[in-house]
Amino acid sequence: MPTTFSTQQIDSSQRLAYWNEVICKTYLAVDCQPQMNTPLEGHLKVRPLGQLELSDVLSPAMNYRRSTAQLKDHHEEHYQLVLVTEGNGCIEQDGRQAMLNTGDMALYSAAQPSLVSYPQGSRSLVLKIPRALLAARVARTEPITAVTLKGDSGIGSMIGHLMRESFALEQALCLPHDARLASGMLDIISAALENGAGMPVLTSRHNPLEHIKQHMQAHLSDPDLQIVNIASRHNVSVRTLNRLFAAEGTSAIRWLWQQRLAASHKYLSEGRVRQVSEAALDCGFNDLSHFSKAFKKTYGISPQQLLRSAR
Repeated sequence: MPTTFSTQQIDSSQRLAYWNEVICKTYLAVDCQPQMNTPLEGHLKVRPLGQLELSDVLSPAMNYRRSTAQLKDHHEEHYQLVLVTEGNGCIEQDGRQAMLNTGDMALYSAAQPSLVSYPQGSRSLVLKIPRALLAARVARTEPITAVTLKGDSGIGSMIGHLMRESFALEQALCLPHDARLASGMLDIISAALENGAGMPVLTSRHNPLEHIKQHMQAHLSDPDLQIVNIASRHNVSVRTLNRLFAAEGTSAIRWLWQQRLAASHKYLSEGRVRQVSEAALDCGFNDLSHFSKAFKKTYGISPQQLLRSAR
C-alpha cells in the first residue's frame, strides 16, 4: 500500500518543519528553503517497486539543498531520477545544471552536494535507485548526473511513459514487490541515461580499466579471484590497478564486491535460481552466512525474501 504525506492537516506554523522531515525521511537529508511567501502546500505519495521506490510529489516553491554538512552526518547510498510532470525546476550537481521543463528528467546522487530547485512549485515523479543497482548497469555514474533528458526526445518520452505507467500500474494492481518489473525498468532507464548524457563507447585500448572490469565480471563465479592475479594478468602493478579504480571513487576490491552482490541480486530478482545458495556460489561467495548478511545490509532485504517475491 502507498504511504501518503500531506501538509493539509498541519498547522501553518509547523508546515515547513513537517515537510522538511518528510523529504529527509523519504529521499535524503536536505535543507528546505521556501522560495515564496505563500502558505506551504505539499503532498507526497510513495510506494515500493521491488528494491526501488517510486513517488508522486507535489512540491511547494522550494529549494532543496544538500550540503557537505548533510553528507558528513548522513551517508545515503542512492540516486534520485526526477521526472517533472507539472511546472519546471533545476538540478545542480558536479558543476552541471539540468534545467527541467514539464516532461524532462534528470538524475542526481545522494553522495554528492546538490541543489534541487522548484521556483514556483512543481509536481514530479521520483524514482529512488540504490547505488549498487545502478552501478551494476552503468560503467560510470558521474557523467550522467545533472544532465537533462528531454521529455520530447524519443528515449525521454519512452522513459517518462514507463515511469507514469509503473506508478499507475502499482496503484491499480498492488505490485509492491515485483522485483522483475523493477529490474527491467532499471535496465531501460540506465541505457537511456547513458545515451542522453552522450557517453562515448570506450575501447579497452584507450581505457584499460574497462578491459579489466570485463575480465572481473566474466570471472565473478571464481571465489579465488584475487587483485594480485588480476593486476598480473593485465600487466599492471597492484598500485596502478588501485589508482585506476580510485579515479572513479572506489577500489578494486570494493568494485568487485559490488558487482558480485549486484549480479546475485539480478539472479534472485529475476528468478534465475531455485535456491539462494546457487546465486551465492555463482557469484563467487563461498560463505552463505556472510553473503546473506552483506546482501541484506546493501539492499535492505534478505536474499531469501527477494527470491520468494520473484516466484
